[in-house]
Amino acid sequence: MKRSIYHRILPVFLTLFCLYGTVPAQQIPPSAYLSEQSVSRLNEASPDLDPEGYELRDLFLNEVVAHGPVDVKAFGQKAAEVFKKESAQVERIMRNQVSLLSGYGPQDVGSPVDWFRAPKGDLQWPTHLSRHYWLKPLAHAWRATKDPVYSKKLMNVLLDWIEHNRIGRDKLTWWGSGDWKISNHPDSIREGFFPGYADGPWTSLSAHVRLDAWTYLLAMIYDSPQTTNRNLSVIFNSMAGDHRNMMLGHPRQMNQFISIASSLAHFWWYYPFLKGSEEVEKEGLERIRRYAESEIYPDGSMAECSPNYSKGSLNRVFQMVREDQDRGGQLYKTLNDNICRALRYFTFSADPGGYPPRIAKGGKSSVYPLIEKLGPGCGDEQVQYVYSKGKKGRKPDFLSMAWNWAGHIIFRSDWSEDATWLFFEPGPRGSGHAHPATLNIQLQTKGEWLLTDPGYYTYSNAGEDGRMTKYLGSSAAHNVALVDGENQISYKPGKSLAVNKHPGSYHWSDEGNVAKAEGIYDLGYGKDGKIKVTHKREIIYDRTKDRFMIRDAFTGDGEHVIDLHWQLPPGAAFKKDDWGFRIENGKAKARFNITCDQPFRVESAIGSKEPLSGWFSDTYGKLEPAYTVKVSAKGRLPMVFNTEIRLK
Repeated sequence: MKRSIYHRILPVFLTLFCLYGTVPAQQIPPSAYLSEQSVSRLNEASPDLDPEGYELRDLFLNEVVAHGPVDVKAFGQKAAEVFKKESAQVERIMRNQVSLLSGYGPQDVGSPVDWFRAPKGDLQWPTHLSRHYWLKPLAHAWRATKDPVYSKKLMNVLLDWIEHNRIGRDKLTWWGSGDWKISNHPDSIREGFFPGYADGPWTSLSAHVRLDAWTYLLAMIYDSPQTTNRNLSVIFNSMAGDHRNMMLGHPRQMNQFISIASSLAHFWWYYPFLKGSEEVEKEGLERIRRYAESEIYPDGSMAECSPNYSKGSLNRVFQMVREDQDRGGQLYKTLNDNICRALRYFTFSADPGGYPPRIAKGGKSSVYPLIEKLGPGCGDEQVQYVYSKGKKGRKPDFLSMAWNWAGHIIFRSDWSEDATWLFFEPGPRGSGHAHPATLNIQLQTKGEWLLTDPGYYTYSNAGEDGRMTKYLGSSAAHNVALVDGENQISYKPGKSLAVNKHPGSYHWSDEGNVAKAEGIYDLGYGKDGKIKVTHKREIIYDRTKDRFMIRDAFTGDGEHVIDLHWQLPPGAAFKKDDWGFRIENGKAKARFNITCDQPFRVESAIGSKEPLSGWFSDTYGKLEPAYTVKVSAKGRLPMVFNTEIRLK
């Protein structure tokens, strides 16, 4: 009887297994990465597996093409157009120049690739370099031209990464898995972070992003000369081993939790022939359910504060629920209501232009595409009214709304695009991205910003860029107060960011002509909140006069300096007057009349480097000067500031 592939190469494999990464592809036995059934299929089809043959492609990779995330045939119809659009990018990649994260120009990564290159010391950059989505233009170039120079370059990069980024590689800090580890899971392995940075090439988040990228890339170049048994063995082995185990062993939290969960479900859907695929689908679907039921609060608001991440996470939940439904699953029966509650939150909290509040890593990303995608499955007439700008559906029977679970409150004058809109954030931090800016407000009128969130600039924690990022994420760059020059803290010492267990109470009301809300920040200021001062903010909106009254009361012991900050958008004009100051931004104008029970002064800064003050970042890597106004007083507490904002 002819011996199977497995029995013929097992002795060599066992000898070299501990040296994974140096083992030639043809010496990795199919049993290391294929299910038992798939190994049998392979043995029946090809008892002698030629390393340069294409049996793995013909038997298995074609399944990824047929059932994976990209319609290769449909893409082929527009491949030439995409190639033309990306031609400059393709040429740069062929010259080993890579563009990542919009704040940086093309970086020469060399050949072989320097996987640890970090421009300006930003370790987010090499983390993204190891996620491989930047290789997609090469895959598109292959589909458009069928020139193997592109598929060869792509495949060489993938194999080089696998060879030189083995688990345990130098220049990575291998942290223990701690609470994130699935209890007693036999395949749990440690994550690999860059020293001093909470991410890296071998976190479960990077494994998920890279697996998604590889799936797309392999589907695009499936018919290239490079999809040989030798090359696919290396890739499949990495998928079924380290990538699968990393995602299973480290669920992580927040938006990362749902992202990794989706990749686990896809692992079985796209790669049923790989070893251990079926068991991870069950785990992935269970995590999706758990995320939707805990991180989408009963009132529809989300534990993840940043709209950039919470919108993306909601969209991912929706996509996975629909994919599961198409496969005959039952997730939609339990999660559809959660999805529709969250859709109402995004619809009714959005500003008059259809953009969510700029919280933490929030940016200019409209909610309308989300409504278009999720709306038909919810059938909400009030959501439809907002989306159609009043042409369809039923006009909402409210103007203001509070989401007490997240602690977000919206005031608006009407449902027109020129409406006055104020976002108030008295709530707790939740589980996700947020800045220490409880009680922050954002204000628009006539389609223009008057008070805004400053953005975040980059993820860098090094050099001047890191210093600027830290400033933009501080209380000093938000519409809140500093005490004795110190910022708020994000959560009580000894605690951490977590899903809220109950809603807050903010004494919110709307009686038609007048709407009111209040909130309290009482965690203290400075390191560990050691400055024990409490800030209570009350807001009254008079619609008949389009006027806000804001009362900021500070209580505590002793004498303190209170600095009340107001962050203006870029391009806004600022002018002090006898009663406070004025702002003008396009068609929008506001007068801030201020009183205080202590003598106060009004100061402003714009584009200041020492100290940092007066900056704004619209998107990643973009930085502009913008006024920060500071209203300051010194005295014994209690101390009260009254700020009247007149918009008419």
